[in-house]
Amino acid sequence: MSRVSLKLATIFLSTLLAACGGGGGGGDSATATSNGQASNGTGSTGGGFPVPSSPTGSSTGDSSTPSGQNGGTPASEPFTATLTTAPANGSTVAGTVTLEVQGSAIENAELLPPDGYSPRLGVFTVAPDKRRAWLDFDTRSLPNGTLLARVSVYNRPAGSADATEIVVMPTRTWMLRNDPPPAPVAIPPASYMPVVHISGLNLPYVDPQPLRTMMAMDDAAYESMLANEWPRVQGVMHQYIPPHVVLMPPTPLGFSGPWYSCLSAHTRLACREAMNSMTGLMSSKAPGT
Repeated sequence: MSRVSLKLATIFLSTLLAACGGGGGGGDSATATSNGQASNGTGSTGGGFPVPSSPTGSSTGDSSTPSGQNGGTPASEPFTATLTTAPANGSTVAGTVTLEVQGSAIENAELLPPDGYSPRLGVFTVAPDKRRAWLDFDTRSLPNGTLLARVSVYNRPAGSADATEIVVMPTRTWMLRNDPPPAPVAIPPASYMPVVHISGLNLPYVDPQPLRTMMAMDDAAYESMLANEWPRVQGVMHQYIPPHVVLMPPTPLGFSGPWYSCLSAHTRLACREAMNSMTGLMSSKAPGT
């Protein structure tokens, strides 16, 4: 081979080796990554295959914490509630009984009448972690008789308009039997106590003035009122003993007979005697006496 041909072959061979990356000069130097791969700083391995870039916050060895885990923003808990403790439906109860609710995100729980939200029969105490609420319900706050009640739980404090309600205890019937029977401040309505057992002596005070006004009539006007205005008279009498009240002993001597005789027969003598007895009883209970 001539000297010129040999020189050309040498130049050609050197050019070919440089194009293939061989040799020790000229190219970017490769560095080792923490996972043992080689990287030349361009997102590719030393072999020329592309390495996908890691998303922010999820690369190997990243110390960031996903939301809802340690150090991140806690995810809000779902609102749940379940009744765990309460007297059984139809049971007889006395004294103080405990009701309990468990769940999550509990802000308020109430013992309520079957329909509506007033009056509240009891308000539960809510634990700081919002996972438990309980009520020590003193049945002596009501007279003996039949009580209807339900329990509702809310994810907002009392009075919030946007609260979600979970009825954890649909209406149950409890028989209240305390001895001695309590003397109520007022007789509960039939909407949540359809039967009230109360002694005549424990009837709560009601202003007797409407009875005094009727008793002041002469006999003719009184009889006319009984004959022509009985619904109004009956309504006044039911302010003192509502129809869902069952009178229990003791009662004032000679009281029950005339009272119920007036309600059934509307006679002047029975009604005057009944109203006179009730006026005396309420006057003896008047505040300050």
